[in-house]
Amino acid sequence: MLSQYKAYIFDLDGTLYDNRRIGFNLVRRDLFHILYIKGERMARKMLRGVEFSSKDEFYEHFFKEASTEAGVPVDIYTSWYEKKYRDVLTRTLKHSYKGHSEAVDVFRKLHDNGAKVAVYSDYCGVEDRMSALKLPPKSVDYLFDAEEFGALKPAKAPFLKIAGILGQSPEDILVIGDRTDTDGKGAKMSGMNFVHINDRLAQVGQSNVDGKAYPAMSWKHFAEEILG
Repeated sequence: MLSQYKAYIFDLDGTLYDNRRIGFNLVRRDLFHILYIKGERMARKMLRGVEFSSKDEFYEHFFKEASTEAGVPVDIYTSWYEKKYRDVLTRTLKHSYKGHSEAVDVFRKLHDNGAKVAVYSDYCGVEDRMSALKLPPKSVDYLFDAEEFGALKPAKAPFLKIAGILGQSPEDILVIGDRTDTDGKGAKMSGMNFVHINDRLAQVGQSNVDGKAYPAMSWKHFAEEILG
């Protein structure tokens, strides 16, 4: 029963919308900075799950790794990321993607059941990106991004901090995400439950996260399960 939990944490990218070809569409919108975009992706991969003491410490390492990969000074890369990339990402979502049509109804049904609902993304600017996807930010109770916590998924500490903010024990929380190595692993390490959203699945199945089996299903199957 997926509707039995007291709180729900939804991943954004790839879960609340189909993000296929996102890399291609980002580059198409900012072709001049293709190496910068590659640097951003590589830095995230290198820092995945590493817990820093603060947001500032995370950014210090992130910009160092990303700028090295892009082949430009740190200050130039930082300026591009803060002043342009975040806007490029939002505009790409606005013009090329749309949130799943059932998402707001799912949030409403969970609220009607007395549950808290949060969205937790590895990327900053969650409110703007939700709006770009035509998913009203106010349709959920909380918006979180990993950069603010100073640790990208699957780092355990942010999941536990979110549980504290939601006011629920980890075992009463369900994480819904499209990646087993970030959303799933973070849920497992923090003692939460997990549903793997995989739109390639024609029927409900299972996914393995470090030796533990979790339900796997398409977004449509998940929405149908919640909405009845």
